[in-house]
Amino acid sequence: MMHTIAQLWEKQCSRTIVNYAKNIVIYIADDSKVICSILDANLRENGFTTIVFNTLEELEIKIKVTKPDILLIDFYFQHTTSLELIKKYAETIPIICMSTTENANDLNRIFINQIVDFIPKPVNNDILRLKIYNFIRRIENLRDFETIQVFIDSLLYTIEIRDVYTRGHSERVSNIAEHIAQHLKLDKQKIEIIRQGALLHDIGKIGVRDSVLLKTGGLTAPEFSEIKNHSVYGYNICLNLKTFQPYLGIIRSHHEKLDGSGYPDGLKRNDLPIEVQIVSVADVFDALTSKRVYRDALSFDTAFDILYEEYKKGFWDIEIINALKEINEREKI
Repeated sequence: MMHTIAQLWEKQCSRTIVNYAKNIVIYIADDSKVICSILDANLRENGFTTIVFNTLEELEIKIKVTKPDILLIDFYFQHTTSLELIKKYAETIPIICMSTTENANDLNRIFINQIVDFIPKPVNNDILRLKIYNFIRRIENLRDFETIQVFIDSLLYTIEIRDVYTRGHSERVSNIAEHIAQHLKLDKQKIEIIRQGALLHDIGKIGVRDSVLLKTGGLTAPEFSEIKNHSVYGYNICLNLKTFQPYLGIIRSHHEKLDGSGYPDGLKRNDLPIEVQIVSVADVFDALTSKRVYRDALSFDTAFDILYEEYKKGFWDIEIINALKEINEREKI
């Protein structure tokens, strides 16, 4: 059986809404009991949990106790509008505003005060359902992000609790790298990739044996190879996690050098994005200025001397080192 694109889209939207609807609470606010009843029946039929309010006072009392996932609210109430309540909660609650108005001034008042969406009356149930679906996608993305953050934090804790000398390293590298990226005026998307990628850069150390990771003496050649493999371990851990795709380059390549002498792939400058180069320098700087089991922390001046010497060898980009030095002279990081 052939389907039109519209039918396939509606089928997909319906399936997604059914999957998520049971977790979504919608407050319906309208001074017309008839309209509330119709909207309530329609949304409940699609699996949503709803609570109906016929006055703004009742609605606000409830919001102060428990906020909904979505607020569906009429603009005009008897002798007043819902504008003040909308302005108060628009930044913390996804709102769909209903109205019969065609008055340009009223519409401007609605949209200029951060109303997330608008639907004219009489409400078309199919359009309302799709607008709610768009909100659900945003809500689920936020929930996924929170879950990912917990996952990242748990992995970092698992790694760093094993080695007191590297505890806090990933957070410090992330902070340093983010400052460098901001100083170089990279766009917000790249800065966020750098920040998150730096947090994850050593995630592969979870695959390195304690006897190697925590060894106080010199490493044998096989042991050093195992340590070096942590970037590949991390890459493989995150390879099939869709949300981690933007960070894979940083995870795998943060030990590469511009002259091709790094590992694991011997990449050179043209194959190393700026995100990777920044995290690499931040990683080395924090390692040099932090206490290790085999040496005390080096001073910042000594660390910069080493970085400039390694620049002369072709390891790092001078602009990144200079940016870090300028940041450090302005504010210790």
